[in-house]
Amino acid sequence: MAESLGIVVTTEKHLDHIVGLTKAAKDAGKEVRVFFTSSAVKLCLTEEAQELVKAGADDVALCRVTYEFLELDKQYGTEINGMTLGSQDENAENVDIVDRYVVF
Repeated sequence: MAESLGIVVTTEKHLDHIVGLTKAAKDAGKEVRVFFTSSAVKLCLTEEAQELVKAGADDVALCRVTYEFLELDKQYGTEINGMTLGSQDENAENVDIVDRYVVF
């Protein structure tokens, strides 16, 4: 694996910084894995969040349990462009495999 960065997003703040960090890391040749949890899963439904996919993040996932708890699956379905529904297991795996881990 190339040098890598994991980003976990737990708040609905700072999406612009998260996108900027992702772009900078990708420009530097890093692998980037982003995981959204808690209220941050709402961000994945915005146009701004699509910038993570466009920036080339290697994996963008959101917590399925939170997504369903907020009933976003009923409103928006389970297909989120370029993103996957994951679990806290995936988040834990990211902690284990990335070189650096940032929490927002």
